[in-house]
Amino acid sequence: GPAGHLYVAVSVAPDPFFKRDKSDVRCEVPISIAQAVLGGSVVVPTLTGQVEMTIPKGTQPGTTLKMRGKGIKELNSSRRGSQLVTLNVHVPDTLSDRQKELMEEFATEEQRLGETGQSSCKSHTFADTVRSTVDRIKQFIKPSTDQ
Repeated sequence: GPAGHLYVAVSVAPDPFFKRDKSDVRCEVPISIAQAVLGGSVVVPTLTGQVEMTIPKGTQPGTTLKMRGKGIKELNSSRRGSQLVTLNVHVPDTLSDRQKELMEEFATEEQRLGETGQSSCKSHTFADTVRSTVDRIKQFIKPSTDQ
């Protein structure tokens, strides 16, 4: 037949684990409270297989870590996007007797450290935030003595 144009439409079905963001892919991975506090590693699925990712100690819930080159290949380029892994700290519904005992011990120690001003847990109320902001503003405003 005669020469012509061939148009091909490609659509990508959504994946239950990965979410695409241009050439990057995003995913969420659960970690334990112990992994978040102490650090460690977790196996993360990628587009090309499983990868062991290091979790820094003191990781906060919702922290996103980047794995460069683990995303989608860019069109007409050899460059690949990144995989962005959001770490969700899993709080267990039930604890063994030993786990409960350890958590109660931890809570007691946190309370003791809080009373001595050494706690790493910073609880701020809205009023504390406003007070702190006002104090910082006051440092920049000096009363005028020229009258």
